[in-house]
Amino acid sequence: MNRFATTMKMEELPEILEQYQVPVTADAEEEVLTMYNLGEGVYEKGMKAGRLQGQRDSLDRTGRLIKATTHAGRLQEFLDSADDRKRITALFEEFDIK
Repeated sequence: MNRFATTMKMEELPEILEQYQVPVTADAEEEVLTMYNLGEGVYEKGMKAGRLQGQRDSLDRTGRLIKATTHAGRLQEFLDSADDRKRITALFEEFDIK
C-alpha cells in the first residue's frame, strides 16, 4: 500500500502511525490533522489550477483550428464536426494543432 497516496483517508492515519510505533498525543494528533488539511488544500488548489490551464489550452487549440479551417475554406467542416470527437480530433491532427 502506498503510504503517500492522495487517496489516503484521515481515518487510516492512526493505524499507519501505530505500525511505525509513532506515539500519538492529543497535540500531535491535532498537528497531524492540521497538516493533513493543509495538504488537502494544496492538492485541491493544484487540481483547480490544472483544470483552468487545461481549459485555456483547449480554447487556444480550438481558436487555432477555427483559424486554420477558415483559411483552408473548411470552416463548415469544423462546425459539422463539433459534436463528433473522432472528426474533431482528426482535424486537429490534420492541421498539426497540438
